[in-house]
Amino acid sequence: MVYLLVGLCVAVIGLMGWVRLAPHDVERFHTEVRAENQTTFDVKKIGALAVTDAYPQSPQVVMQRFVDIALNSPRTKVLAGSVESGRITLVTRTLFWGFADYSTIESVHSPEGTRLKIFARMRWNGSDWGVNAKRLKGWLKTFTDV
Repeated sequence: MVYLLVGLCVAVIGLMGWVRLAPHDVERFHTEVRAENQTTFDVKKIGALAVTDAYPQSPQVVMQRFVDIALNSPRTKVLAGSVESGRITLVTRTLFWGFADYSTIESVHSPEGTRLKIFARMRWNGSDWGVNAKRLKGWLKTFTDV
């Protein structure tokens, strides 16, 4: 019985290490956000997609404001890209397991102004239980309240 418990503990610790230390697939997650003027918070139960209203400021100013809000979230850091390039992907890890969620933000300038397209999704298959939608809604609320 003791060996079973020790084996189970070792397996759980190994799984946690693998989840936290698995390398990021930048080419898979730092890609174009495919959205027009739609916002949906249930993208096949793996994430959320949003398009903001148009703002009169430059793409860099609008995007930097949003990215600053996102980077103030716990366990969130830049994975790839930059505000200057017009596309940035952030990675946010869950507290206990360390699962990686990816949020790609793109700025699009048009005659109406600057819009942001944001796609927040999980790395692993399955359901994210609305975590990405909740996070994105919070970022958007803070963004529009400022």
